Amino acid sequence: MKYNYNSTDDWKSSLMNLPDNSFFELFRTVFGNIKTPFNKQRLLNDLYSLLSRDEIRNTISSYIDKTDHKLIAAIALLENPCVEDLVSFFSGEFSKTELGNLLINLEERLILYRFPMDGKMHLSLNPVLAPVLDPYTENTSLLLPGLYDDLTEDEPPASNIVPMEKYNASFFSDSRQMASLVSFILSEDLFKFTGKGMEIKKRGLDEGKKIFPALDLESCFSIMLRLGLLFIQAEKIIVHRKKMADFCRLNPKEMLLYWTSALYLCLEEGSSGFSGERNRLKRIASFMLRYRERLDSTPNLPKATLIRLIELLEKEEEKPVWGSHLFNDKAKINHDSFLQAMERTGLLNEPLFFENYRSEDSGDSEAAVMVMDASFSFVLYPEISHENAMSLASFCNVRDTTVFPRNGSGNDKQDFTSVSFILNRESAVRGFDLGITSSQMLELLEKLTSNRLEKSLGWTLKEWEGRYAEVFLGRGVIMVLSEDRRYLAEAEPVASLIRRIIIPGVYLLSSDDNSEALMALKKAGVDIIAQPLYQEQEIGEFSEKGNYFPSINVPILSSSKKIIGEPSKEESPKEELIKKETPQDPVYAENDSIKEKFRNILEKMSLTKPERDELTARIERRLVFDEKQLDKNSVRYEKLEARGLDFAGKTSIAKYAVENASIVEVFWSSPDGESLKCTGIAEALDKKGNDSILHIRTESDDDSQLFMVPLKKISLLRRIKQSIFGE
Repeated sequence: MKYNYNSTDDWKSSLMNLPDNSFFELFRTVFGNIKTPFNKQRLLNDLYSLLSRDEIRNTISSYIDKTDHKLIAAIALLENPCVEDLVSFFSGEFSKTELGNLLINLEERLILYRFPMDGKMHLSLNPVLAPVLDPYTENTSLLLPGLYDDLTEDEPPASNIVPMEKYNASFFSDSRQMASLVSFILSEDLFKFTGKGMEIKKRGLDEGKKIFPALDLESCFSIMLRLGLLFIQAEKIIVHRKKMADFCRLNPKEMLLYWTSALYLCLEEGSSGFSGERNRLKRIASFMLRYRERLDSTPNLPKATLIRLIELLEKEEEKPVWGSHLFNDKAKINHDSFLQAMERTGLLNEPLFFENYRSEDSGDSEAAVMVMDASFSFVLYPEISHENAMSLASFCNVRDTTVFPRNGSGNDKQDFTSVSFILNRESAVRGFDLGITSSQMLELLEKLTSNRLEKSLGWTLKEWEGRYAEVFLGRGVIMVLSEDRRYLAEAEPVASLIRRIIIPGVYLLSSDDNSEALMALKKAGVDIIAQPLYQEQEIGEFSEKGNYFPSINVPILSSSKKIIGEPSKEESPKEELIKKETPQDPVYAENDSIKEKFRNILEKMSLTKPERDELTARIERRLVFDEKQLDKNSVRYEKLEARGLDFAGKTSIAKYAVENASIVEVFWSSPDGESLKCTGIAEALDKKGNDSILHIRTESDDDSQLFMVPLKKISLLRRIKQSIFGE
């Protein structure tokens, strides 16, 4: 990509607006002793002329190492970011303290500068050094290892983004498997209410692992609540029929994206939703689609690359057409939750398996899509539609789901899955509660089996439906008993629950919910109890028009590849005629020889120890690119580092750093001789016997760590200067 430098006038303006002490400190470092009277504009012109000289540019270029290259490329790629943007971008590679130290060094070397915009200080590359920096800004592949080059040993693939659980929140884009999951969740007595809400009972989890061995049932339940496919009312799980129908009408690709989006929200916020959830789910799903296509089918990328692609795409999505942040108006994307959600549904590293799915049959074909055996058990064929499979789940229980890996070659990479349902008394009663009659059940079963049903099934369903009508348990709580069952109201344990007889056979009970009445009726020997679910119970957004889950059709920007530094493969005819020279890949030259040259010059100079120490420190920080900078008259001595036995120097630096909450860099050795280093903020200096203990607080992505190092053990203590731009 081509970096758009700010103008030279903008660069000069940022330097001109520096406080006088910072301005002249910078120019003394560059030009040595500055003659009076001071003229800022003339000094800026002199600096421009100096940085335009080839020999100076060659020296500056020779100082640039791999780390410098990363920061230069990131500033170009992120288009003049603020420091917080870079901290997030380099999450896991540099801490905030380490990154701040590196940026100040580039600032002192005149490679970058800072300018105010939107109330923040932003970083920009020096336009005067464009010929030096172009090879680094145009080669951004270093920031995204593994995307277009081979990984090194230092860049292992992120096969597991976060610790994985044994049972994953796999996605069922197969209609039979999705219906199986719904059927299992609707099973009687599967959940229990606790102080934290509704949970799956251990018995239910154990049974679920047998039927769905590769599934995290608890996560799937939370996802379906988040999607609005299920809701909880009166301590019962209810399917939101409209939302479920809308979800099942999506193509497998869209279903997977919505499912993964809901998983991300569950990982971040739990299973409960809120108003406006539909639009939010679509925005997240759209973002995931664009992100997945950015991966270019490259599996097992390092975590750093995956995170940086999120950052780049999120920055791209900040355009007005998309809004400030797709995930939350006030918070940035949580990288770990985002990547974990995509990994657990197979959307991250696995090939996009939904592309290979066959289009599903409409369900209107006369061919059978399932077969029935004598025990009222059904084996479902892959051709069954989502709509019909979900209808079966309303009044059938899942019996088994078994996945058989395909051994053959060929283009079909899907595993073979066997799914079977069973129709029993329990599942039929659930269907009756949902308002499905035995005639409707039979009509659907005859259609799906092409009229190949066991003859006894119709009679059995009618018998269950008749008994269902004999005992009715309503809301409020109202109990209805048929004439030949009214004897139940006169005997315990049912009699003690009756508060009032409304009309013969209709009773108002004293209990607040159905559970106590259910138990009493079962003790009295009643095995079928009607508990119908009325349409008005389907709360939420049931009355909405249109599809609750809008189609996801996000165009990929034409610049999608350019954003990550891959050259465009298409050239216009005009461009083919004018072959532009592309910048060569940067070569990191050895800068020790340049430093050694300046060290030798310094050795021949007559200097006091403080002067020599300061000029030596400038050479080591790569601030010297011309012999004239080694001017002892330019030294405004400020002790920045102390070594070894210089206890007084270390004490002085430590005290100043603590008073000003400065960043320090500390080197020392462990008891076994291992060299140790930390960079952080100096928090305190405690006296302990004949020694002082320096407290250094380091910052990382997850937490902070406190190091307490005795000054006597410190081999080098260095105070890091703050930015001259006041940040």
